[in-house]
Amino acid sequence: MIIKRDKYMKFLNEFKDNDAIKVITGIRRSGKTFLMNMFIDQLKDEGIQDDQIIHINFEDLAFNDLKNEMDLYKFVHEHENKEKRIIFSLMKFRMCKIGKKQSTVFE
Repeated sequence: MIIKRDKYMKFLNEFKDNDAIKVITGIRRSGKTFLMNMFIDQLKDEGIQDDQIIHINFEDLAFNDLKNEMDLYKFVHEHENKEKRIIFSLMKFRMCKIGKKQSTVFE
């Protein structure tokens, strides 16, 4: 069963065209990833191309080599479309090393 999340989709749509960072939080298994995937699908339906979306799910083994901020920086700049606006999505990260500090970050 698909649960429509009209309230949350409306919120994301209201703020999608500004440069503010959006953070989706919630308890485990509450539908955060599903909501983000719905939003990405909507963006594609509106004409946003795949090369404008950088979507990283850290539970996917394809991103296992991204160990720190420099790895992430390099990955993003290797995959960005420099001529169009980029939609950037990070999902399911738990540990984030920023400089010399390592912090636990929400799932």
